[in-house]
Amino acid sequence: MKDSALKISQAMLYLCSLSSLYRQELTQGTLMFDFMFGGKKKLNLIRELLEQRMMDEGYGASPYKLQIKQMGNLELMSTPEGALVTILETVMRLQRKGVLLAQILSDIEKHRAKIGHEPDRFDEIIRVATSAQHGMAVPLYVQYRIDLEHPNLLTEEQLEHAASEAVDALVYII
Repeated sequence: MKDSALKISQAMLYLCSLSSLYRQELTQGTLMFDFMFGGKKKLNLIRELLEQRMMDEGYGASPYKLQIKQMGNLELMSTPEGALVTILETVMRLQRKGVLLAQILSDIEKHRAKIGHEPDRFDEIIRVATSAQHGMAVPLYVQYRIDLEHPNLLTEEQLEHAASEAVDALVYII
């Protein structure tokens, strides 16, 4: 129970740090949050993925859609879909710059480990990232982070579908 409370506390601190970024405006009037986290297109993608999951779970009625449409940026970013899109976007951006996959995943993990970390499982993902089967490392890492940050909220099928949709959309966003 204490571990759970500690993780929640750490997650709240993380979200508070994001909140302070959100309040800072760039000189051209663009919010820092939008600049750092992909802007409206990324948030719309997260919203669409969340709406799809809610519809799949039988919550397709208009009150639920309206609630999702009214969610703030931080609320969207704190969903499993927000984690999924953020991780995939980071991997895709850095790979385009030539950064090695194992380094990308290690850097993401350093940041997200505040929310939770399983050293043995992460080490296995890094092993895969440096092997001939490196293409499996990103799906493994996304599943690992979703399991830690949002346990039991997405089925394996929902995660696979959302990841596929996200990758297809991110190609045009980044």
